[in-house]
Amino acid sequence: MMAPIDVAPPARAYLGAVPRWLVMAGLCIIGFLLLANLASLLSYIYFAVHYPFQLDYGEGIVWQQARNIWAGEGYAPLQIFPAVVYHYPPLYHLTFEALAALTGLDEMVAGRIVSIVSSALSAMLVGLLTSAMIGRAENAKTRAICGALAALLFLACFPVRMWTPLMRVDMLAVLLGAAGLWFAWRALRRPNLIYVASALFVLGVYVKQISIAPPAAAYLVLLVTHRSLALRGLAAAIAMGLSGLVVEQWLNGGQFLQHIVGYNVNRLALHLLWEILLPQVMQHSAMIALGVLGAMSGWRYVRGIAAGGGGPMRDSIANDPKAVLILMLILFVALKTIMLAAMMKSGANANYMIDWFSGIAILAGVAIAPYVAFGLGEAATAWRPAAVVILFLALPAQLAMMLSLYAGQPTTTTIDSLRREKQPAVDLIAASDRPVIADDMTFTIRAGRKVEWESAITAELGANGVYDQKGFARLIRAHCFGLFAVDGILGEGVSVSRYDPVAIAAIHEAYPRAQRFAKYMLYFPDAPADSAVCASVR
Repeated sequence: MMAPIDVAPPARAYLGAVPRWLVMAGLCIIGFLLLANLASLLSYIYFAVHYPFQLDYGEGIVWQQARNIWAGEGYAPLQIFPAVVYHYPPLYHLTFEALAALTGLDEMVAGRIVSIVSSALSAMLVGLLTSAMIGRAENAKTRAICGALAALLFLACFPVRMWTPLMRVDMLAVLLGAAGLWFAWRALRRPNLIYVASALFVLGVYVKQISIAPPAAAYLVLLVTHRSLALRGLAAAIAMGLSGLVVEQWLNGGQFLQHIVGYNVNRLALHLLWEILLPQVMQHSAMIALGVLGAMSGWRYVRGIAAGGGGPMRDSIANDPKAVLILMLILFVALKTIMLAAMMKSGANANYMIDWFSGIAILAGVAIAPYVAFGLGEAATAWRPAAVVILFLALPAQLAMMLSLYAGQPTTTTIDSLRREKQPAVDLIAASDRPVIADDMTFTIRAGRKVEWESAITAELGANGVYDQKGFARLIRAHCFGLFAVDGILGEGVSVSRYDPVAIAAIHEAYPRAQRFAKYMLYFPDAPADSAVCASVR
């Protein structure tokens, strides 16, 4: 029998003095809070699927990018106007466009459904990987409960909850990475599955180009433990990846890499560390602490296998699939922890933490296993007082705090009122005889127009000397646009990062008439368009 994963130090203190009912009560409280979160998430998903406008700034541009890619017009050379940058490879865009074409669904609904399904399947994989990491040292019921708790913990993470129903690339990328890890591990018993893992890893990169932590973790561990298998998988992944790159470059006139790499530039924004990263770490501190305990227990298991194998350490670990999986998952979390440094750039958000939290949830599920086993009467498992505090006090308190944060989110009863509140802006855009710039780019698409310029990316590219903001300001002063729909007041709040100062000054000068709709300020021109200057504007 395999040695059990155990969170206790060598000097054991048994739970015999602690009533089992108390342990089970604590676990039931955690389960109740997680299920309450799940119910709240399902309500939010219902709202999101029926809401016709953006829930996140990036949804509108993703929608327009998908339309352009589906029509064969994606990754076009950057101009002053139109100026659409393609931040990501095309797989997510093509997936939801294909779903919409096959089913007749609204494209935004299709995009959100792809994300929702991806989130659900990712949670399932978190549960499976948790159960596999615990291994057969624990009873099947314990493994199942810990897997379910890990899956629910993943869905309770704030970034996961918020991005689950969005028309964004993140959830599909997380799913493909997790699935790749699962099949890379399963390939230890069925070697041909390494090609499935490689395909999934490559597809993940073609959803979001920085999805490199899952394949890096899998192949680095396999290169040590199963070199031949790793080399086969790497060769397949490189062949598939390069083939896809050649096709994309050819289909898009050599502009594909320019968009996803060359235009993927952002200004340094250290303040995001304490505005986004630090609050998330503090909010999920209990789960992270449990994740650390799970990683420690897993590492102790690997050390025990290496020390007790009676042969070379590499062979001892290679002969234990559970030890290989533990190393893959710990390395995955370590790599994602390092990659959190990417949040120090302008435009970063909590979605950078989603796949990191998937690994943390797995490790936390492992840390809970001894308490679940004890509560079920399967074992008198050793424990650490600090772990018990985290498990029964900090974790429920944290989840209760998270639930209080969700109380102010939109509910199903607000869908119609929000739609009515924002519809006048859509009507004004539809009636305009000139192109329109809107921070909620779904307004433009709902008005039957094309999104042809995005403020945030052009501000970043302008700051790096890649985009001609002065040329765009000339178009503004020539009144080439019907109106600007700005999130908040131009020159204040979020607009400061989305609009270049040159553009802000030009809008204030040439679009002095302002009208508020919901949280948006609409700016209208004070003169007709200069046809000679605006000739290049479609």
